[in-house]
Amino acid sequence: MKCTIREIAKMAGTSPSSVSLVLNNKPGVRKEMRQQIAKLLQENGYTLKSQEKGGNSDVKRICFIYYKSSNWIARRKDNFLLRILEGIENACQKLNCECTMVNANYDDLERVLQDMTKEKVDGVIFLGTEYAHDAQKLMVNREVPFLCIDHYFDEENFDCVNIDNMQSHYQSIRHLMELGHEKIGYLTSNLESGALQNRKEAFCSVMGKLGLKVWPEHIIYLSLLQDEAEESLEQYLKTFQELPTAFIACNDVMAIAAVGMLQRAGYRVPEDISVIGFDDSGVCEMIVPRLTTIHADLERMGSLAVERLRNVMDHKTSEVLKMTIGTRLVRRETTGPARK
Repeated sequence: MKCTIREIAKMAGTSPSSVSLVLNNKPGVRKEMRQQIAKLLQENGYTLKSQEKGGNSDVKRICFIYYKSSNWIARRKDNFLLRILEGIENACQKLNCECTMVNANYDDLERVLQDMTKEKVDGVIFLGTEYAHDAQKLMVNREVPFLCIDHYFDEENFDCVNIDNMQSHYQSIRHLMELGHEKIGYLTSNLESGALQNRKEAFCSVMGKLGLKVWPEHIIYLSLLQDEAEESLEQYLKTFQELPTAFIACNDVMAIAAVGMLQRAGYRVPEDISVIGFDDSGVCEMIVPRLTTIHADLERMGSLAVERLRNVMDHKTSEVLKMTIGTRLVRRETTGPARK
């Protein structure tokens, strides 16, 4: 007996609606996923609907450029990238767009961007999370609308969609202050990419505005990979006897590494030290204690990028939008009153 649409969706790691789109030859599913779903459908006896003669001229082709500097996003133990892609895929389904993904690194980025011609695509979404350079390589002569997500380029004239880091840190720091915390440390990346660099700067700014001292020795630069981050944290704990009463991390992976290392070093979380993460990824509910974090709507960041590009394509607008998406604090079990 052949598998149902829902069962095929589960095997492919996607939604039943995506399987239905592939079965009926509708746009809105990225190329790699479309091929995987089509193979599963055919193996289970389904006949894919043939594309109508002449095609649909209203379908817009979007290219998602996944920029890699160290490939840490793919190796992270959370669902950061999948949540962004889910938002892009859902918006493509609604707005009659097709999305393909292309990888790029620093050496081939200009070539990849120059290859994005009107004959090939109608718009480009650039994932700037790992991009740790100025915008020079992005400023090639582009024939199609371009939008960057998860990297701040305040100085350049192209559309961006980002998470509101200032608002996020106001929420997390005020929450800790209400619990009596004054000495707060920060866990950030040793990869100074634009998004995380802005997040660290926002932390320092908000601390000052709320009347708290920033302790440079307790701003800890870690690998974005959990195992390597734990090694650095272990060395930090051996170096400093008097620790902050709380840490805020630039993402959940670092926060979880900190919770585990603190517990192994004999500290209680949150009785001795509180910890707050960032992103609200799926792993936050899987550790003990469950992680207090900032919920960043990564799905909305992806869908908003598609909506903006579709609007630019349809209306040929030349205005530039710098968009930020608000966040909310999710209180769980890793924050508590400051130790006396």
